[in-house]
Amino acid sequence: MPTSFLPRRPAALLALAALLCTILPATAVRAADPADHTEQAEQSDDGTVVAGEWLVTHAGDLPAPSALVRAAFAVRDVTTLTPDVALLRGPADRGRAAAAANALGTDVIAVEPNVERRWHRAPDDPSYGLQWAHQTTGIEAAWDTHTGGGQPGESRPLVAVLDSGADATHPDLAGTVVASLRSAGDQVVPGEPVNDGCDIGHGSLVTGVIGAQGNNGVGISGTLWAPRIIDIALTSPLNDCPGGPRDSDSIAALHHLAQLDEPPLVATMSFGTNTDVCPAAYQAAIDAARAAGIVLTSSAGNGGSTRTSVPASCNGVIAVSATGPDLQKATYAQHNAAIDLTAPGGQVSGTQCPEDLADVAADMILSTSLREATTYAFTLNCSPEIADPNGHRLEARQGTSFSTPYVAGVIALLRQQAIDQGTPLDVDQAEALVEGTARDLGIEGRDVEHGWGMVDPAAAMAALVAGQVPPLQADPDFPVETLPEAARVADPGTPGVTDPIRQAVATSALLPTGSAPLAVVARADDFADALAGSALGRGLGPLLLTGREGPLAAETRAELQRVLDTTSGTPTVYVMGGTAAVPAGVDAELEALGADVVRLAGTGREHTAALTAREVEALAATTPDLPTRDAAILVSGRDFADAVSAGQMAAHYGMPVLVTNPEQLHPVTEAELARIAPARVWVVGGEAAVSPATQAQVEALGPIVARLAGPTRIDTAIAVWEQYTHELAVDGNGSLDTARTLLVNLRQHFGDALAATVLAGQGDWFMPVDGSDVSVLPETVIQAYCGLEGDLLVMGGTDRISDTTAAEALQVLAGEGC
Repeated sequence: MPTSFLPRRPAALLALAALLCTILPATAVRAADPADHTEQAEQSDDGTVVAGEWLVTHAGDLPAPSALVRAAFAVRDVTTLTPDVALLRGPADRGRAAAAANALGTDVIAVEPNVERRWHRAPDDPSYGLQWAHQTTGIEAAWDTHTGGGQPGESRPLVAVLDSGADATHPDLAGTVVASLRSAGDQVVPGEPVNDGCDIGHGSLVTGVIGAQGNNGVGISGTLWAPRIIDIALTSPLNDCPGGPRDSDSIAALHHLAQLDEPPLVATMSFGTNTDVCPAAYQAAIDAARAAGIVLTSSAGNGGSTRTSVPASCNGVIAVSATGPDLQKATYAQHNAAIDLTAPGGQVSGTQCPEDLADVAADMILSTSLREATTYAFTLNCSPEIADPNGHRLEARQGTSFSTPYVAGVIALLRQQAIDQGTPLDVDQAEALVEGTARDLGIEGRDVEHGWGMVDPAAAMAALVAGQVPPLQADPDFPVETLPEAARVADPGTPGVTDPIRQAVATSALLPTGSAPLAVVARADDFADALAGSALGRGLGPLLLTGREGPLAAETRAELQRVLDTTSGTPTVYVMGGTAAVPAGVDAELEALGADVVRLAGTGREHTAALTAREVEALAATTPDLPTRDAAILVSGRDFADAVSAGQMAAHYGMPVLVTNPEQLHPVTEAELARIAPARVWVVGGEAAVSPATQAQVEALGPIVARLAGPTRIDTAIAVWEQYTHELAVDGNGSLDTARTLLVNLRQHFGDALAATVLAGQGDWFMPVDGSDVSVLPETVIQAYCGLEGDLLVMGGTDRISDTTAAEALQVLAGEGC
């Protein structure tokens, strides 16, 4: 086996920790019994999720977690598939894996389940043979120019087949399969000459369509007479013979091919499952393979429906449908806007059992078989099956699995001819050539049944030789999944019991490792001092909690070690309140972590808020790129809900939050407002929270004063949110299009929402839930947020916000039922 086709180096092991739990966890589906592979009808379905395995698409280097974190959150291991994608094993749900991914310290694009796809197999209908395909496409005329390495002096194109593994000892494949490899988990390793260790058979059939040797007196001829084929088995005993190719193995294989000194001219994938979005991890691997110069083809699927399929429908992949000998779309073939081309795939036309070779060869795709038994077809309960009289181990099937390698072989033929004539084709030119010269079928132009039409090797070869490569026509854009629509950011401890300290850590876990230049630490059981702390976070660092006795909470200490940026300078940790709120010994513990400690401790909550306002002012001076407003926020020091609601706007714009008595303006607050002299003051809360007399005292100091309030705390929170989104719209910076909605409980445990202000500082916003009945979404909220769209993060466990409420909130954002 040529060493150039082997991995250059094993992938490095990484590890992740997790704190996030999704509200919609993936459900594992039983894998098919490997013993059933040969007789199963080829189908396209929704796939099987591999339990406890997650694909993490990211940018940058990933640090490994400590052994303690690994054990605490059941992270078995993390392995690198590509520089941008890692495979995380262990966590049982996507939410926990997502939190671990966001804790890696880099830009995490997506966390997605590892999905086991399905081979596009033939239905259990009568099956007949192949050789009509070459006459249907007219490839013989193209072979007059180049046969794909079958004549003396001709170059041999390099092609990759990602499938179940081929039998390189087959008499029609011997000499064409130049590398037998296996992809399992994070590595591509040497395989076996008979590389289908799971006895599936699919890979030998697909490989024969491309590369069964032509003009050798044995069996059949593929589209290429003597190519060099890299056979990569995606299912093997190394990964326990799954029912179909897992995304992790496909991605690792694509990455391996992209790293070769000589990447293949084309790689073909005859598998997939129905889905409406391309996983970001898959799309990243496809993009990298294309960047390396590899054209990718994939089967559109055999469900006979309009559903799109992955990987065929992913951007940059040529999706191939199928026809029968009559050039009509095969009844089993998928039909949708993602279809690019069609090719011979077979279509059963009769209902009688075949009597001889002519019957079998009439309708189906004949190719090389893994089986020792020499049979052409298994058909409608027909017995005995018709044997190959020449003993060349051939087998007939129908499906887009076999039209796809036909197109792949044609593309390799054209690209090799282009290289030989000194006008090489890049991936876009190769696609443009086969699509622009395709024989139009059905309605004029591109259509959902045939794409651009039947691949026409002769017309494409003639255009290539004449130097007339047509321009590439844009494909429909296929959505790429980046983040789950909804995720629960929650304490991963006892289900339904949210610990405020661990909840704050779960929220902080959404910040990249080593990214925070600051953090805020407050008391976990009383939030008076923390009310002003939201304006300090600015989306740069977390608000974490600890007990009022004893040392710094262990979970908080570990999170500070992870999230603080100690490489760019000395981070600052603000401690909210005096030693009666946060023990004095905590300062020394924080300093030992490499932080400067600033304790904001006044004679009361009003004084603490005033001291905090000065730190907010100083922070604004050192971070001029952050959005600001010449404004301050005034809240009641006794009504925590209003202050917490105000925190979303304060965190984003660095508005100091000052607190006062309900009846009159507190002297300390009055003095601080006079010192700041803001142009505007937002009074948050109704007149019972901040009296008209207090508002008049503020107005006497000179600023414009406006009240954000409603009859209930929920209405007040909505008023704050409306003003906040108005300010974002005024900025015109696109935040409105990218913001996530944070579902928060404003009746219980205000620490959950206070911790969430770090996300509001980045441009996200609150959607409030009220009352001890956490399964009710207030009607005023439903009307205010109806049709807002965007992702939803549920802040807290089910004791804070029920799954029912979370699901209803998603429907509201989608504009359903409101």
